[in-house]
Amino acid sequence: MYLNLMRRSYNRVFPALKSWTVNIIIHLHSLFRNSKILARHSPPQADGGGEIRNLRNRQSAVGNRPSSVFCLSTVSFASATGGCQKPVFLCALRVRLWRMREICIPPRTLRETCITSLRSAVDSRRSAVIGHLSFILLFSLFTSLSAQNELPVNHELWEEKDRLIQMNEIPVFTALKPIPDILYFARIHKDTTLNSPPVVKQRAWIYRKLFMEDLIKIHSQELNFRLNPLLSFDLAHDNNLNSLVYRNTRGIRLDGNAGQILSFTSSFYENQATFPQYVSQKIATSLVIPGQGYYKTLGKNGYDFAWAEGNLSILAAKNLILEIGYGKRFFGEGYRSLLLSDYSFVYPYAGYWWTYGNWFISAEVHSYVQSLTPVTFDSDRFPAKTATLHFIGYKWDHFQLALMESNMYANPDSLGKFHWQAEFLNPIPFVNSIANRGNNMFGLNMKLYVSHSFQLYAQLAIDELDWNRLSVWSSIKNKNGIQIGGKYFNPFNIENLYFQFEYNQVRPYMYSSENPAEAYTHYNEPLAHPLGANFKEIITIANYRKARWFFDAHFAYSLSGLDNNNSNWGSDIFLSDRSAQLGYPSDGNYIAQGVRSQLLNSDLKISYILNPKNTLNFSVGYQHRSQSSSLSRNITDFIYLSLRTSLNNLYYDF
Repeated sequence: MYLNLMRRSYNRVFPALKSWTVNIIIHLHSLFRNSKILARHSPPQADGGGEIRNLRNRQSAVGNRPSSVFCLSTVSFASATGGCQKPVFLCALRVRLWRMREICIPPRTLRETCITSLRSAVDSRRSAVIGHLSFILLFSLFTSLSAQNELPVNHELWEEKDRLIQMNEIPVFTALKPIPDILYFARIHKDTTLNSPPVVKQRAWIYRKLFMEDLIKIHSQELNFRLNPLLSFDLAHDNNLNSLVYRNTRGIRLDGNAGQILSFTSSFYENQATFPQYVSQKIATSLVIPGQGYYKTLGKNGYDFAWAEGNLSILAAKNLILEIGYGKRFFGEGYRSLLLSDYSFVYPYAGYWWTYGNWFISAEVHSYVQSLTPVTFDSDRFPAKTATLHFIGYKWDHFQLALMESNMYANPDSLGKFHWQAEFLNPIPFVNSIANRGNNMFGLNMKLYVSHSFQLYAQLAIDELDWNRLSVWSSIKNKNGIQIGGKYFNPFNIENLYFQFEYNQVRPYMYSSENPAEAYTHYNEPLAHPLGANFKEIITIANYRKARWFFDAHFAYSLSGLDNNNSNWGSDIFLSDRSAQLGYPSDGNYIAQGVRSQLLNSDLKISYILNPKNTLNFSVGYQHRSQSSSLSRNITDFIYLSLRTSLNNLYYDF
């Protein structure tokens, strides 16, 4: 069955890839010829691997970044794996990095190679050459491109899409995000990104590029391609610090689609930043930037870090999409997700989407990092683990119901050996749990359209159940989480006004396991909620958009139970539940047990959207954070200015 599916996918995609590849090469050749792009630095010398060894020697035992970079002139692509190779077509050096900017670009070699490949393909007209170039391009896309030409994860962008879907009654399954655009190409292809205005050709070229258009855009019947810069220049004042807080992010994003068969996007970010005091304390504990990976210290209080995202989506058959990538996923309808959120760092994954009538089925395999303590057999590698996730959903006229199954395996083992298991390749939901290996978790996601402008949503997460004592709610084995929320679009008939309310609660020891390696975590961070477990939370969001002005207010209050003096009251999901404070098994466990802590986060922001095409905006905001417990009290107030492209979610409300 799988071989037949692969053969049909090959026959469907490969002929079109030939012409797409030639088009891309022609456009690249024209771009290099006209723009005369030059690199600012000399390329590294590949003297038998000496430069690569020098880079590796500069890495610490704990801190190598599990990522690599492809450099194409001034355009950077990212991959999830290390190693060194030199692809013939891209002619780019691929190495494991410590500092991204130490790896440079050979533009002359790149340009000459592209021109040579173009002439070889066009002059010879031989299908073998075309096929070879198609394979190289496809391989490069697989290792570097992210399927973000799709319904997005970013909350502000998703509100716009969600409103369009609900008010126009578009039959889209919305629980699992990002949603590949090609899955619903004919039904939701309109670009509604922050109400993009029509392009006025009478404006000057530089004005259109800065405020109205994509930086580079290629549009044809077979290929759509866009390239835009990514940036975030932030400046803020924290009342707990004597110096200003800043962030300096530069990056690049490309996305596009080849007809209705293939879609892709690539994003790369290079960052230097300082953070408010409470965020720096979090970094010192977790050893990672929240949701942004490992770092290198910069000066006294600064951090230097980078990351990239990658994925490719292919419409292999009618209503069937295959995808492979390196990024983040989100399962749910709310601001938070108790099942799978985009709070943690990026990770490799592969899977499929399939729809049939009112049914939706998806399966994915993820590769996570257990912790940032190097494994014993290799000081340059972090211990990994594997997860399989299955989703199945059904929709009625105004109601959607989706089930999720997650299976976490400590694989590779403590000796670094990877063990193939049949569960990794199983495409059918709920079969893996029958084998009863690893840490299993189940979830239920619901969404109800009450009217054209109002919706209710809910989640139920179950990590473990005491089947013989379900009525004993305080049993440590009854691990669960509940979410209830609502969204109101255009209330009081005010266009572009939006309200959202959400309540979350998670019982102690949720997401933890007997074996900490099988906990629901990745890269020293929770995969679901930033607070881990053992908490209650209320969130309210209100925003309003008028032309290019955007006003946003966000409030989050939580009550949680923290640990103290090596205790384990259930909030730290990295600890084994067998070390529970009251023992395992035990009764008398309730939410917020331990050191009771109250946390209030509020954020008020006014933004002006400079370019709706790439979401470039200028913002002025005020953030207040108050955390109090019987052990400590901390208040943070800071005012910030920012010039940024808002395409991803970064969470600091913890």
